[in-house]
Amino acid sequence: MKAGTLSNVIKEVRRNKIIIYGIAEHRWSGKGHFTPAEGGKIMYSGGDKSGYGGVAVYLDKDCINMMLGYNPVNDRIMSVRLKGTAHNLTIIQTYAPTTQASEEERELFYDCLQQTLDSVQKQDKILIMGDFNATVSKRMSEKKCNTIGEYGIGTRNEAGERLVEFCLENNLFVANTMFQNHRRRLYTWTHPDCSRHQIDYILAQNRWRSLIMGVRTLPGADCGTDHELLMAEVKTRLKLLKPGARPTRYDLTELPLNIAYKLEIKNRFDVLGRITEQMEPNDLAMEITKSSKKRQKTTFPK
Repeated sequence: MKAGTLSNVIKEVRRNKIIIYGIAEHRWSGKGHFTPAEGGKIMYSGGDKSGYGGVAVYLDKDCINMMLGYNPVNDRIMSVRLKGTAHNLTIIQTYAPTTQASEEERELFYDCLQQTLDSVQKQDKILIMGDFNATVSKRMSEKKCNTIGEYGIGTRNEAGERLVEFCLENNLFVANTMFQNHRRRLYTWTHPDCSRHQIDYILAQNRWRSLIMGVRTLPGADCGTDHELLMAEVKTRLKLLKPGARPTRYDLTELPLNIAYKLEIKNRFDVLGRITEQMEPNDLAMEITKSSKKRQKTTFPK
């Protein structure tokens, strides 16, 4: 995604009063976050090389100080966690392999998505959104009535069956298919042959069905892509973090620094080992914690 396109997307997102926006296939390399010229913050996760894949989440300026952290898993999956008043909200952004990908690649995606979902705190509210490159269609059996609604479009394909299976295994529902809208507010992608399909989805937990108030696409939004802007109205309360509550993030990627830190800690603990007999247990625990934090600050860059 080029800078001009990103700028236009953010303007459209803000015009439609969307405060959290997921991006699939931005084609940036690396992982990290930055502040765009229009404001807000973008957390992104890409591959080793630019030009393919990548996922990102944009937070409006009002949401930045609600973010507890983010996890850039790979170029197809990432998550962002926001502070809630009663329950925190975790958003997982995805970009699934296309139907032309090998079965091994598609299964690897779902294995990774499952691991990411399993790592979320059990009490969190969870939304999974993105380009799943799948067609789930509409409800086809009573067994799936809590998973698929009556308003999906198209004919279910193999990728759609796999997505439905994932939802059933994790007690999720496909929110797009639960709300009646005009057909032009249901399709999410236009094929080069001008046919229209529903392949982007927002998934939520059945235990929090009331979280989703409505889902629809915004065909008039100009985002410079063949995908439509998909919007969900979500009913939840988020909370600003208290000043100083956000944990410090250290860069642990440099191996020499890891070694230096181990040496720092070892040297410090060698000294502690010689004085433990003269210290109370609580005092010793406090000294170890204080020593570790001091070594982190002096050894690792932030």
